[in-house]
Amino acid sequence: MVEAAPAQVSVLIVTYNSAEHLLRCLESIAQQDSTALEIVVIDNASTDKTRELLAQFTPPARIPCSVTLNAENRGFAAAQNQAIRQAQGEWLLCLNPDVVLRPDFTIWIAAVKKPIAANMSMQNMSLARAARWFSIAGQWCRM
Repeated sequence: MVEAAPAQVSVLIVTYNSAEHLLRCLESIAQQDSTALEIVVIDNASTDKTRELLAQFTPPARIPCSVTLNAENRGFAAAQNQAIRQAQGEWLLCLNPDVVLRPDFTIWIAAVKKPIAANMSMQNMSLARAARWFSIAGQWCRM
């Protein structure tokens, strides 16, 4: 039996009453050219149809997601940290649920992550500069 390769990119989504946009976001992730992805969704006690929508994405769904349904709204930062703790990927891509990715977006991440990692190891590379670079590049960061 062949095991799946570990995720290179963990896509993290925090939702709260996001049913209107979430399906397009998840479908854009499923259409990525890269197969080494995992999707982690934290729902912050939505009261719209978000939870019914997310029920369609638990394994063995066409777009499988690790879904956590919080009993209360913990706030965006706490839920984002919750997603980060669950993530297994080498790189994190934090998305709002209204984002739609181009099909080559995660390929682009794979292409630029090597030069960024190399720059981070340089003696003169400040952490603040590296963090700024990451936020400009679409809110993704190295664990």
